[in-house]
Amino acid sequence: MNNNFENMNVAILDSNLLLLFILGLNNNESKINHPRTSKYNIKHFNELKNLFNNYDYLITLPQILLETFHLLKHPQKNNKTPQKNYLYRYIEFINKGAIIEENVESINIIKNNLIFTLGYTDTAIFLLANFLLKKHKYNNLVVVSDDENLVNLLKKYNIHTLSFDIKNAKLY
Repeated sequence: MNNNFENMNVAILDSNLLLLFILGLNNNESKINHPRTSKYNIKHFNELKNLFNNYDYLITLPQILLETFHLLKHPQKNNKTPQKNYLYRYIEFINKGAIIEENVESINIIKNNLIFTLGYTDTAIFLLANFLLKKHKYNNLVVVSDDENLVNLLKKYNIHTLSFDIKNAKLY
């Protein structure tokens, strides 16, 4: 693992897109079958997978990992893959070592008024990205999200952001 963090290219992926990535690893169909990812298809997964080729590590938060874990346990209609297979694949992904876990204290999330518009996890993402940008901890940090409110706020604070273009399965 490269410990020279300043020279790394890193991405923070929101929970929905991490869920899409994990489900896509297990999916050979054109549609990703999960209520939270129903607007995505395999083209979206491939675009996301290609994105990882440009980054050294994925930064995550306990909030993102926990939310994704719970979403993976959510029943999926018309899907014959046992939920435990997704959870095992998720654990394999985490064990590959391409993830850096950062932390935002829960008390700071709850005390922040953004929690009322962004929700708990997206507030944590914003607080972390803003902190990392100010500390210059990473050379190239990008937040990848499909949440318009989060993307707009990050852009307002000049935090590099990629948003999913659902129609064209492109990041912009």
